[in-house]
Parts: sequence; structure tokens; C-alpha cells
Amino acid sequence: MKTNVITEQPMITLKSQYSDFKGGEGEVINIFAKDLKAAEIGEEWVADFTNCCGRGNDCESLKVVYKDDRGVAAVYRNWGTTNEDNPEDWEEEPQLLWFELA
Repeated sequence: MKTNVITEQPMITLKSQYSDFKGGEGEVINIFAKDLKAAEIGEEWVADFTNCCGRGNDCESLKVVYKDDRGVAAVYRNWGTTNEDNPEDWEEEPQLLWFELA
């Protein structure tokens, strides 16, 4: 008998990275459909870190702003610092994402 394995893929993956002169991996958060279905408006996931030198940071977050029977709307943000001796803050324009949940 042939066996197939079916796995649920994350709806979105949030990551944080930092330079710390050598490079580094921060946090990885996989958000699945079940997480979005269970989330309340205002719930937020943040891939961030506080234990680095402060340069070359790249962080991501997702915050639920609307929810109905068909899906969830959430605001995605990406921000960080440049990888220079005197790092400067940067932030991309936030994106509104719609997750269709059947």
C-alpha cells in the first residue's frame, strides 16, 4: 500500500535576523490557519530579539485587525537597522494581508 503524508503548510512565516558582526538567526514563527482561526482581533505575533549589537537587524510582525467567517485581515510590518558602524533605523510600509480561511 502506498502511503502519502499530507502536512499543513504555514499561512505565513515571520523571521528575525541580525548581523552581530558574524551574522545571526533570531526567531522563526510559523503561523498556521488554526492559529489565525483562534486569534482575536488585536492578537500579534512578533519575530524580534534583544540580545545583539543592534546592527543589521531585520524584524517582522503580524497583527490581526479584522476577522469574519471567511477569513482574517492582518497588518504585516517589517523593520530593522542598517548593518553599519552607526546603524540607522528603517521600516517598510505596512501591508494589509487577507487570509482566506475555508
